[in-house]
Amino acid sequence: MRQHLASFNGYEITTAGDAFQLAFHTVTDAISYCVTVQLKLLDVPWPKELDDFRAAKTMTDMFGRPFFRGLRVRMAIHLGGGGLIRQVHPTTGKLTYAGLDELVAREVGDSGLGGQVLISAVTKHRYLEEIQGWTKPKKGGRPVVVQFKDFFFREAPSCHIVDLDIVVPMAEIVPYLLRPRFANGRCADQMHVLA
Repeated sequence: MRQHLASFNGYEITTAGDAFQLAFHTVTDAISYCVTVQLKLLDVPWPKELDDFRAAKTMTDMFGRPFFRGLRVRMAIHLGGGGLIRQVHPTTGKLTYAGLDELVAREVGDSGLGGQVLISAVTKHRYLEEIQGWTKPKKGGRPVVVQFKDFFFREAPSCHIVDLDIVVPMAEIVPYLLRPRFANGRCADQMHVLA
């Protein structure tokens, strides 16, 4: 997952257990990273023993193409705004972020299911603004980003952060190649409540 960060102008902010937070220059970069990594995870040479576990079992569509294979990684994107405090970590020297937007981003990330990419409504809106002026890079320029034709947005349950009494409207980012993951409205009726 980390090997794709530089290709999409990504920066690893911090790790906590098995999770890590990333920052990107644009929402388009963040979406491109998430979609690319979800697709690349299908090609990882996972140990065959993982197929013995329901949560890591290979699942294929009716044409035999895998849409789940190996570990399921949940991802979420939330746009940080003026409410972020930027600090330099005393040990690593890396730039870190704190504040309400960082807390919301963390909670939004925790609300997803394995293999799911969530995006807050405000961030989705910013993405739609970004692509209005997008032009294809010249040959030899920046890597081609995942384009809107490669995925679609689907309504998702809101993320309710109880401690802050905030409800964050959400959407899912669904790569067309992984569409079977989200058949049957996997979480369309749920409301994620985080204390």
